[in-house]
Amino acid sequence: MVDLSEIYEKRHFEHISKAQKYTTKLLIDDGFGYKVYGSAVFVRIKEHHFLLTAAHVIDLRDDLKIPLGSDKLLRPGGLITYSNFEKSRENDPIDIAFMKLDDYTVKELHNHYNFLSEENILTNHTVQDTFYTFLGYPTTFSEYSVSKKSFHSNVFFHYNYPEPLKTYKLLNRDEKRNIIIKYDRKRTVNTRKVKITMGPDLFGMSGCGLWFTNPLEILIPNSEPKLIAIMTDWPIKNKTVVIGTKIDLIVQLICLKFNIENNGI
Repeated sequence: MVDLSEIYEKRHFEHISKAQKYTTKLLIDDGFGYKVYGSAVFVRIKEHHFLLTAAHVIDLRDDLKIPLGSDKLLRPGGLITYSNFEKSRENDPIDIAFMKLDDYTVKELHNHYNFLSEENILTNHTVQDTFYTFLGYPTTFSEYSVSKKSFHSNVFFHYNYPEPLKTYKLLNRDEKRNIIIKYDRKRTVNTRKVKITMGPDLFGMSGCGLWFTNPLEILIPNSEPKLIAIMTDWPIKNKTVVIGTKIDLIVQLICLKFNIENNGI
């Protein structure tokens, strides 16, 4: 008899590995070496290539670098668009930014990363009572070697269930444009030691993707994870959740900005 739960778990971890190839860390030099300042996801819509992240990560910064391997850094080039805010970025419920990458940047990135194709950007998704996974690069998981002039970091992922609607009201969020996922810091997967351990502070994870493994597609070979949202906030008043902006809104803004026909993305 086929054990569907076992197949789902296997496919889920395959998708986590694939999601990592679409994800990067964004680095800054703090005077003592490079450290992770945020995370980002690479996507392709039609013939255009984009970097998606949280707006507060790249607001007023022109010094962010993307690692190409362990010993080379790239300063990405392109046109940046931010979500607007009324009072402060800290109170921005959208908090997203996207960069339309220039040809040189795309060429350099292609040797080290993949771009998620638009058919794996999941819009009009009804949130289900199942696992969703956010994956990025916490600052505490990174290290810069001054002597070797090289940078190393480890990815972190956490999969958990979405929060009920009452949580959205408590955190002043809208379920139509946001998604809130539980973060059980005391029970996270340590991939290096293959056991359940205490999870990290999530600084550096802002801008990472939220991914979904569709239970209806687990028997399809070579299936891809679906991008649901870009994660933007680990709220001070509730450290047991992480908040994201749904990919629907980001796609709409991209299509409006660059006059791209949104035919079912």
